[in-house]
Amino acid sequence: MGSATPWWGTLVVAAVGLAGVLLSQRSAGRRDERRGKTERAERALDRRAAVYAEFYRLAAAHWRVAEDQIPDRDQLKPLSDPIALVFGQLRLLAPPAVVDAAMEVGDALIDYQQALGRDGRFSSRAEELRNQLVSKLDRMVQAMRTDVERAL
Repeated sequence: MGSATPWWGTLVVAAVGLAGVLLSQRSAGRRDERRGKTERAERALDRRAAVYAEFYRLAAAHWRVAEDQIPDRDQLKPLSDPIALVFGQLRLLAPPAVVDAAMEVGDALIDYQQALGRDGRFSSRAEELRNQLVSKLDRMVQAMRTDVERAL
């Protein structure tokens, strides 16, 4: 007595089932890989944005201290060390345009601080350096925004 279904029919059904399982697993793997890449990119962007905000906050604090009082090096030391630390992170995470802009801000802060100590707050040189600092801060913020927008 023979069975109603040929033996090769059973093999075909099993092969199709196995192929379906393999294809769905491959599709799920690709989907998980894409999701993982997206999540890593989002975390990297969040980290960069946090470093950008912290650098700007510290630079602005440094500027306020320099303007509020003609500081000596000891008064700015508590701000200089964190700026250097955050700048190190920025160098690792940010594109060259942002790093260059941040370096310009750091140099402008030092120049302005020195002019305040040497020439006084209301000197034309201090005012010129203050305007340069504001301009460089604006360029840095624009470079940071461009980087973040490009990543979105």
